[in-house]
Amino acid sequence: MKTSLMAALSVLLLLSSACSPGQQESSTPPPAAPTAQAGSGTVEVREAQTARMNALAAGDVEAYLNVYMDDAAWMPPGSTEIVGKEAARQRISQAFEAATLEPVFDSQEQTVMSPEWIADRGHYSVVVTPKEGGEGRQEVGFYLTIWRRDADGRWKIFFDIWNTNRPVVDIGKAK
Repeated sequence: MKTSLMAALSVLLLLSSACSPGQQESSTPPPAAPTAQAGSGTVEVREAQTARMNALAAGDVEAYLNVYMDDAAWMPPGSTEIVGKEAARQRISQAFEAATLEPVFDSQEQTVMSPEWIADRGHYSVVVTPKEGGEGRQEVGFYLTIWRRDADGRWKIFFDIWNTNRPVVDIGKAK
């Protein structure tokens, strides 16, 4: 059970790329959230991001995958790269079967790179609670998501990259 829970947690990290403000080590305040620009695609990206967060919270695999390009690439921390919806479907299904998620995201900056591409950078937070019981665990970090306009004009995720605030080596303990 401990192994399956750890596997579920690492897969759930895969799902949590665009969530809430994390713990910041800088004393400077984060930049103000970007304002949506009509006609630039940023409004549509925010709507798709909200749909993705709702799908994560509901454990809805298909609704979650619906905001990704068919050949999207997920680049989660502590895991191998996952390319394509089909490759992601099984891992995501297993994660949703093992735990519930409470995701929150905070987009810090959206950059319109071209009429077909938008980069979204921000912070995330997700509480992962095992369905078999036990306390939830919060994961906090940063993300960069690259959105692409598909042939039908809808904005979908092409690259999904994130990392946690959890250090690889605890420098205080490494001494």
